Amino acid sequence: MYNKENKFSWSYSRHALFQFCERAYYFNYYGSWNGWDTYAPDHTRLLYQLKKLTSKELWFANSIRKSFTHTLNISKELNAQSFYLEFKKHIYRSLKYDLSSLLREEWKNDPKCLCINEVYYQEISIRELEHWIKSELLNKLEAIQRSKIIEEIINIPYSGFINSREIMSFDLFGFPVWCSPVLTWMNKGKVHFLNFNFINEYNNLSPTTDYYRRISWAMLMGLNCLFAKQHWALGYNRIICKTLFVDNSNSYTVYGHRSPSEIENIILDSSRLMKSKLTCDEKAYLENFTGTDNKEKCQNCSFFQICTSKVI
Repeated sequence: MYNKENKFSWSYSRHALFQFCERAYYFNYYGSWNGWDTYAPDHTRLLYQLKKLTSKELWFANSIRKSFTHTLNISKELNAQSFYLEFKKHIYRSLKYDLSSLLREEWKNDPKCLCINEVYYQEISIRELEHWIKSELLNKLEAIQRSKIIEEIINIPYSGFINSREIMSFDLFGFPVWCSPVLTWMNKGKVHFLNFNFINEYNNLSPTTDYYRRISWAMLMGLNCLFAKQHWALGYNRIICKTLFVDNSNSYTVYGHRSPSEIENIILDSSRLMKSKLTCDEKAYLENFTGTDNKEKCQNCSFFQICTSKVI
């Protein structure tokens, strides 16, 4: 099912999925379109449900990111300790809410609701998932606290922060390009971008996907640079990019980004290849997207269930 409003755009996740498997890319961005609609065909709704599946590691990491930005948005005058306690309280509350949603199986009635890969395929029970969270969460929170990133953040004037709740985009080569830093702020004439990278959130991915995810931090920061240059007309010497890596109970910060000019070339080549699979009016048809022969990729793909069936 195709909707004319599903216009072409580019993001690093789209780029990585297209290189992983063209057919998975089609299912994720075209075949599943409108699958959130109650009246959509069953096949489309199933594709959308599979698209929304996430691993427990990715869900866990994204929950921490969202709780961090939420705490910043509601905590204008907190010291480092009180910020950490509020952040800790919110992440516990957020994870508890998600676990309750999974327990009630809300995703069966509303595909927009959270569903974890391991739960969907009955590889893990909700109780086991809860135990896993408890074993992971404390170490991650302590690593963030020891990183001193909270102390740095709370010393920045609140008016300097730029709303990061919405995904940002800029136009390049005639289409939108998406980027989404965890935090963005202005200070002393410079723009700062901050991302979190939870290393073990990629543990269950295939080697190919793992490679693209692990190098993504530099690519994502380069996209932020392109956004800042276009949106605020800033030179690259006024853009500071930092990525906080968290691995078990340790953390470290890396400053830097991939060359913006190199990223522009990647986007140009990547978009040309993606758009070559579409018709002249940007419609997508399954037969134009090649599946992979790599069985390991298939076993780690959210669409394995439907891609291997005879009804596509």
